[in-house]
Amino acid sequence: MKNHKVCLIVGASSGIGKAAAEALAGRGHQVYGTSRDATRVTSSGVVGLELETNDDHSVGEAVRQIFASEQRLDAMFYAAGFYTAGAIEETTPEQIHEQLDAYFIGAHRVTRALLPHFREAGAGRLLYMSSNAGDAALPYHSIYSCSKAALQNYCDGLRYEVEPLGIQVSYLQNGGVKTGAKASFRRAAEPITAYDGPRERAIAAFHRMQQKGPEPKAIGATVANAIEARTMKPVIRADGFSKLLALLGAIMPANLYRSQLKKSLDIA
Repeated sequence: MKNHKVCLIVGASSGIGKAAAEALAGRGHQVYGTSRDATRVTSSGVVGLELETNDDHSVGEAVRQIFASEQRLDAMFYAAGFYTAGAIEETTPEQIHEQLDAYFIGAHRVTRALLPHFREAGAGRLLYMSSNAGDAALPYHSIYSCSKAALQNYCDGLRYEVEPLGIQVSYLQNGGVKTGAKASFRRAAEPITAYDGPRERAIAAFHRMQQKGPEPKAIGATVANAIEARTMKPVIRADGFSKLLALLGAIMPANLYRSQLKKSLDIA
């Protein structure tokens, strides 16, 4: 296949990561997909690898296996993680560490393992799954928002450093997507009754946004398009809502923007 690529999808057992792995494999690329349990990576044409994003040795071993088999790697898409919901006061420091480890520090571990190979090749693509929450602090999802904002700033800084080496860096935003997130999100560990009403409304509204969004397959195609493109855009906003939110954040008065955000999460 012309422009055949070897791709690593971190978090390929479900949701957007699985959809991206299937889209790339369906287009003839060699795809390696990771999960804590490699047997959960069941997509046709995708080679399953065990990878724990919070373990340097596990990350390094997965990368070593790919290079032992392929002698190269062209692109990585990071889609692992979970999200934490609840009031900030209800969230323990340990939960904040876990959230940052999932979306931000885990991505850094994988990136550090790949960059020596990409530098040697003078090429490589690093694409990370972010969220509109990286641009707007969502009430009762603030720790999740912090992790995505950290990831986005990481990408922006990394891009300056590695572009001269031939390495492209991008992150992708989308509004709600119909994944299994509703069943797997983590609640703040120390609930406080003062927050009960607005917290539950905000969580329910966030879940409704997800259910109104597209199937993961649509985002998977966007990921494949980005990896196949001649040049990746620095920020890929995959749907109209993401583009609109970015525009409103730039032009709308702060008080009005806050008011609209509160309404969208049913806490106005």
